[in-house]
Amino acid sequence: MLMVPLSARVMAVADVFDALTSPRVYKPAFPLSKSIGIIEEGKGIQFDPKCVEVFVEALPEIREVLKDLNPGFTDDNA
Repeated sequence: MLMVPLSARVMAVADVFDALTSPRVYKPAFPLSKSIGIIEEGKGIQFDPKCVEVFVEALPEIREVLKDLNPGFTDDNA
C-alpha cells in the first residue's frame, strides 16, 4: 500500500485553498465560504479527512493571515 506523506496531504488542502481564494488571469477569487465548501466536499475523496478537519478548525487564524497578507481579501463570513 502506498502511503502519501502527511506533508503532501496538508499541502494538497493548502494549495487548493490558495488557488480558490486567489484571483487568476482566467478567474476571479472565489468567496471564502465557497472555497471552504469546495474543500469540505472533497473531504475523504480528494483530501485527507483529518487534514480538512484541522483546516476548518484553523479558519480563525487563516482569516487573520489572509487579512494581513492579501490586500483584496474580504471575508464573506464576517
